[in-house]
Amino acid sequence: MHILDKDFDDLLGATVALPTVVYLDRYCIENYILEPLAICRFIVAEKPTLTETAVKMRFNVEKFLRESIADLRSLFFCFFLVQKHDLQMPNTSQSVARFSHGRDRWRIESTRVKQYERRVVVAVGHKNIDFATERRAYASAFELNRRKRFSGANISGKYLLALLLLRITGLFGVRGTNLDSATYRIAEYCDLAGLRKLEEQITKLLVIRS
Repeated sequence: MHILDKDFDDLLGATVALPTVVYLDRYCIENYILEPLAICRFIVAEKPTLTETAVKMRFNVEKFLRESIADLRSLFFCFFLVQKHDLQMPNTSQSVARFSHGRDRWRIESTRVKQYERRVVVAVGHKNIDFATERRAYASAFELNRRKRFSGANISGKYLLALLLLRITGLFGVRGTNLDSATYRIAEYCDLAGLRKLEEQITKLLVIRS
């Protein structure tokens, strides 16, 4: 049995239809560990002098994630267009720092996203593709018209986790934690409720195969 990140494969029609392959229904595995309570507990584990209550009073994790998803929607839609139309431009492999605010590195800088978007608009235009038409077609998938309650299913959890770690470092002085290490350490405190559907799907497949 193979479990694969969703990435943009479903939107691109690039999923592998095999009985031994199961896809996540969010962009990547990191999306599932962004649980506010688990993140609070991770911070307390790194800074034992703090309590969960103190962390929650100082840092609203849910609000931070909502705002980060809102700021990244247009960027990931552009990344998707680059892949869909083979625009030969760097996309999801770019560091989140490429689009971060110069001073507050945990914030996405809208002018940097707009600069990248303008390049994509020009590139699709050269292929006689209308950017506005594409935007309307995928507005729902990337939650482009939504005002709140974002799921961020098509936004990389690695990007969100990178921004989160920068904010945690700034607020609480939690240092020396790289992305891979943080993924495992935060996961220890997660209940991973978002993966229950995947668990059920795998169980059914295993029953069928047995």
